[in-house]
Amino acid sequence: MQDFCHSVWHLPISLGAVHKVIDRVSGALLLHYAVMAELARQAPVGYIDETPWYCHNTLQWLWTMATDTVTLSLIHPHRSKEAFFELIEDWEGLLVSDGYGVCQSWVEARQTCLAHLIRTARSLAARDHPDLAACGTWA
Repeated sequence: MQDFCHSVWHLPISLGAVHKVIDRVSGALLLHYAVMAELARQAPVGYIDETPWYCHNTLQWLWTMATDTVTLSLIHPHRSKEAFFELIEDWEGLLVSDGYGVCQSWVEARQTCLAHLIRTARSLAARDHPDLAACGTWA
């Protein structure tokens, strides 16, 4: 951020000032994040996925719930059921997700993400075993 401000705007800025700006923006966005979270948790359908997220060389997880109107994200230290429920709280809609075990045990309605199914079919189609390749090609 320091390099960007200096090279684009010719504005020298200290690391402390960058942190203050980040803190101010984060504080200003809290209310908006709360509204987005409420909208996401009221949606009838949620597309949920998690991906590795490195913060200061420490593995964390970026959890995301996308709906027709908003996308809610949460950075959590674990890829766990606890993190999943911290993201969704009391939401009970149709869950669209990959094959991650936490999502497979969802007691409400669930659908496997079509992109993940297509990726699996392509992988099967590339196999040497003829039956697996035929199944993947068909799918």
